[in-house]
Amino acid sequence: PVLDAESSPATATTDDASSTIVVPNAVGKAVVSSSRLGEPWSRHCDWHIPCFVEGFEHPIMLQVSTVTIEPEITIDRTHVQFGEVAVNSLKTIVVRVRNAGKTAARLRAEGLNPIGPFSIVNALKPIAGGDSLALLIKFSPSFNRRSQEVLTLVGRMGSVDIQLSGHGVSPVVEVITPGSEKGLVEFGHIFVGESAKKELRVCNKSQFGLDFTVEPAPQTLLPSNLDGSLSFAVAPREARVEQEAEIAISVKFAADQEQLHSHLALYEVKVPNQPGAQRVN
Repeated sequence: PVLDAESSPATATTDDASSTIVVPNAVGKAVVSSSRLGEPWSRHCDWHIPCFVEGFEHPIMLQVSTVTIEPEITIDRTHVQFGEVAVNSLKTIVVRVRNAGKTAARLRAEGLNPIGPFSIVNALKPIAGGDSLALLIKFSPSFNRRSQEVLTLVGRMGSVDIQLSGHGVSPVVEVITPGSEKGLVEFGHIFVGESAKKELRVCNKSQFGLDFTVEPAPQTLLPSNLDGSLSFAVAPREARVEQEAEIAISVKFAADQEQLHSHLALYEVKVPNQPGAQRVN
């Protein structure tokens, strides 16, 4: 159909009954058609736009041709939010990429910083017509900061953009010991051959779960008994504490010999990617 500028506004309906175009008043006319049955769907339009120039009595007509086609590639999400991820760790999210065409689609990825925190894990293999691909996108921050990038998947018939965002954060863990003095577990006087237990708590104040270990501090000589066992026993020596939660660590003291000075052991609670370790005496 051909549209005249006299309509206010003009409307054209293609041979696809469900497709209607509303033409603004500034447009002179439009010729709209759709492809024949059996061919990929498309819509071709010729827009005649009047341009009024000072000093000219009549407007100059500008012709603009447009072609609309169905997208070859579709995705199940346009924005991938990784949330908070510990520095130097990683998180992977799957994006489903579908080929809506009838022939195989070959894709290439553009837009990602090659040394940035976002990357594609698996290869971009050709996607058969009507099939889909599970695209694995990884976020692995190296710094404590927010990151945003746009991943563009380019095919033969167009492209799609995926917004990527994530926040690299350093873990925050606090060790709470019994008593008033921070970092000290005091057992007092214990008879030889007897034992005592106390607990300390490892509190995770981060928005994600953390793994930690309890290890003797470097260059520390732990006190031992005559049978070769250690005077202090810590359990568990490694564990995982979930976000905004805490876990109890049991410390047992049992000595089989008397000595003039106090038994002293120095341990460290180590959390990956947390600067410095927290020490417990």
